[in-house]
Amino acid sequence: MSPTSVISTALTFCTFALSSPLRVATTPRGRGTFLAHLDGNDPFLRRSTPGCRDAVRHMVWSRAPSKSSRLGRGAVSLTGRGGTLSDPPLRGQRGRGSGPSNYRDYGGQKHDHSSVTDKNGNNDNGKTLKNQKTDATARLKYTQSLNNLRINEKIFAAKEVESLLAVTTANIETMNRMNVAAAYKRLSEITQSFRRGGKRVLDPDEQEQWLKVTNIAKVLAENDLLAPKEIAQLVAAMRGPGKHGLEPRADRKLVHALQQSATNQIHKFEPKNIAHFLVGLVQLRIRPEREFLEALDQRLKATMERCRPHVAANLLWSLRKLESTPSPQLMKSLANRVSHHSRDSSIRVKLLARCVWALSGCESEYSCVVGDPDWSKEMVSELLDAMKFRISSTEKLEASDIAHTIWAFAKVSVQDSEFTQVVKARVLYNLGDFEAYDVANVVWALAKLQCESPKGELIEALASRAAEQGPMFQPQGLSNCLWGMATLQYEPSSEFVKSTKRYMSQEGSKFDAQSISNTLWAYAKLKMKPDLPEVVQIERSVVRASSNFIPQEVSMTFWSLAHLNVHPSDETLDSLEEPLQNTVPRMEPQGLANTLWAHATLQIQPSQSVSESLVARMTSISEQFTSQALSNSLWSMARLNWGANQQGVDVLYAQTMSRLESFSELEFTNALWALAKLQYPISEEARLTLQANILSRASLFTPQSLVTSLWAAVKLQDQGFSDELIQGIQDEMLRREEGFFTAQSVANTLWSFAKFRFTPRSELLMKIQRDIPSQLEHFNAQEISNSFWAFAKLSITPDDTVMIGLQRQMVEKNQEFTSQGVSNVLWSFAKLAFVMIDEAFMETIEARVCAIVTKFTPQEIANTIWAYGRMRLQPSRDILSLLSKQATKNIEDWKPEEISGLLWGFVKLSRRPDDDLAHWIQRQAVHTSDSFTDKGRGVVVWALEQLDVPFIEDMLHHFIPEAEYDADSDYYIGSNEITPFQDPDQKEAGDDTEVNINSRDTPAPGGA
Repeated sequence: MSPTSVISTALTFCTFALSSPLRVATTPRGRGTFLAHLDGNDPFLRRSTPGCRDAVRHMVWSRAPSKSSRLGRGAVSLTGRGGTLSDPPLRGQRGRGSGPSNYRDYGGQKHDHSSVTDKNGNNDNGKTLKNQKTDATARLKYTQSLNNLRINEKIFAAKEVESLLAVTTANIETMNRMNVAAAYKRLSEITQSFRRGGKRVLDPDEQEQWLKVTNIAKVLAENDLLAPKEIAQLVAAMRGPGKHGLEPRADRKLVHALQQSATNQIHKFEPKNIAHFLVGLVQLRIRPEREFLEALDQRLKATMERCRPHVAANLLWSLRKLESTPSPQLMKSLANRVSHHSRDSSIRVKLLARCVWALSGCESEYSCVVGDPDWSKEMVSELLDAMKFRISSTEKLEASDIAHTIWAFAKVSVQDSEFTQVVKARVLYNLGDFEAYDVANVVWALAKLQCESPKGELIEALASRAAEQGPMFQPQGLSNCLWGMATLQYEPSSEFVKSTKRYMSQEGSKFDAQSISNTLWAYAKLKMKPDLPEVVQIERSVVRASSNFIPQEVSMTFWSLAHLNVHPSDETLDSLEEPLQNTVPRMEPQGLANTLWAHATLQIQPSQSVSESLVARMTSISEQFTSQALSNSLWSMARLNWGANQQGVDVLYAQTMSRLESFSELEFTNALWALAKLQYPISEEARLTLQANILSRASLFTPQSLVTSLWAAVKLQDQGFSDELIQGIQDEMLRREEGFFTAQSVANTLWSFAKFRFTPRSELLMKIQRDIPSQLEHFNAQEISNSFWAFAKLSITPDDTVMIGLQRQMVEKNQEFTSQGVSNVLWSFAKLAFVMIDEAFMETIEARVCAIVTKFTPQEIANTIWAYGRMRLQPSRDILSLLSKQATKNIEDWKPEEISGLLWGFVKLSRRPDDDLAHWIQRQAVHTSDSFTDKGRGVVVWALEQLDVPFIEDMLHHFIPEAEYDADSDYYIGSNEITPFQDPDQKEAGDDTEVNINSRDTPAPGGA
């Protein structure tokens, strides 16, 4: 051994020579037992070098009560650098070095191998066979101890799960309690290290192998063969593997057995052991059993004087975290132990913060302490003061201490701007030491206290640190971090967004109900559109956690998915069906409105049972609805076409009309749009009220709200809305600045005037047309079609710039046009007398007709042929052939006006329909002859004569005697009118809803 090793060995041995257990171990067997216990459990020896450990083993074993230095040598030999223990020497063999043949073996007996044993088992020294058997038992025990020590060394040497499983599988028959505890601890360490650099989950085969270790631990616990320290260590070690693929049922059974054993041996437990045990249960999220709680309550009261301050803090925190109900006297005693040492370094600031949380939420539970009802509030105040003192001092604190300080102030909602600045300065100074959960707690606290601006230096630095620590986050930590940023309205950097998306793509399926709902909410508020891999993982989390959703989490999940425009899969919707059904009866008004809004936005019809529950809940608490909730709920029911569900609509309508004055302009127009969409019957008094509100609020409306009010008034025109209202809206539009009209508002304004048969003033028309060129690229297919239709209905020829611009947009977006849109555009151009039609435009029209001809209805076919005839434009033979075949497929649906319009168009084109169509169109004309007008009859007869189509016999009887038509006059047919969908200026449902979450720290509290 080197000089350094010699000194290290000497110091180590001197340390243990002075310990009381070593002085007691004076017999060989006692020394062997002590050595086994020491080597397996003492942290000092485990931290020593291998050579140092072996030297201590040798010196401990060789120490004998006899003064003879020649006795006991050779019991332990040191071989090699690894310091591997060898077996004790066999009988008749000498140990290391010279010495007499008479020696004390491992059992402490002196032997002389020259003696002879007689047939009665007596030798010349008086030794009996019984003593030799005792020696053999001791030898066996020592050999087993050595074997278990070797197993322990292999266990702690394992670097991977595979190598650890190989050790435990190979030695499963000889493992003792020390080995089991060591194996659990090592597995926890390995999986924890993987959790920080990636994920490591045991596969089914590995789970089956580890189950053998679990079964051994369970048997030991059931027979009370585990010491208190080992019981606590096992529970604490299960924290890591419990989250990485171990069989949960087996783990629960083991925890149950450990709790039963702890209850049976509670008289042996010290406060430190109980604290370790409870902290392990916290990490496993398993509540303690009632018998164990009662036993530990009594035990802690009896050993309170031996309870160290940091242990008391961990006990206080864990009991509260486990939602147990210990006696108020116990909680007060623990709090006093913490309070007396809160200003010195014997207890970490982090633990003080956790005690603040533990005591702050239990005033009502523990106020019954006789003679001191306010003790918990006073204790919280004392602890906060102590934290202020220590943070403001020069004491060196760890990052988690600083993070937990501001977290504690946020949990109890204590605003202290001066102290907050001190904490923020400390955070910035020590930010390089902050781990992921520290960052999450600080961001959450800043948001909760609203003590940081969106552009603040600290939030920027924290976001940067969060991006660096991305893979290290736990789901709850990332959820808290995102929630804090969204609440602070902080726009995260691209690095943080990339880090978050990467994390969600890999770990997004591991979030619990609260974490996934808050993460989705933050995604929506931060406008972070999830990619497909993220969506897949998020939906897996939703499916897995759906049974644990509370009402707010259900509504927030639906709201977030709708806001992100993520349509959930059928599996996700099915998994949310039951929790939605169960939570609706407990939902608050805002939650109901959010849920309805999400279903309407995503166009998801709730099941009948859910719909009935929503209406029932809405009816029962309608008086509690805010104006926003009323407005959004009406909007949602209209979007879902729930007009038949009169009970729900009636209740919301009554509440809306009674509180209309409290509605904002946006809420008012949304409600008005919903009533119009539902075609809800409005009383005369309600109509006058609505009309007066529109006129009085018009100057405050946004452009889209103003157009929405016009659209709704037109939809409700049958209920008596007057020209005065339309005129008032027109005047307000004229007062607005240029650029007022968007693509949608242009189309809906023109449609509304045309539908109301109200010719707008020329100034307004000019204003509309001036705004169109800048909005051309934003027009969709329906808005182009509606604009052309409205111009034609109003008999207003648009400017050349508008005409050509809209045509070119139709060429670019031709794939979006429906058969109805195409036929209406052609009808509009024919009605406007064929003005400024671009050649490319007509080619696009024809191509689109050929592509979707099977979608054309009789009216659309008639309008198309009529429009070509009216414009004297010759369509290609392909179009006429395809339209003719489509016409015969649904001939029974043709109406009189459509028949006459079709034939009139063929005449104007000088194109004779094929014989099949000519025959069947006459048959349908005869079948519907009673519905023809005189002019319509005349057009049919005139057209057939002009086309030289032979009349069928029934035509001569029903049409010829009464047919009258002036061939020199035009014939007009009606268009297939498209009602535009006016999407109101919808406020995001739930924007003003506060989301309350708990910051669940993932690391175990230190110091216990």
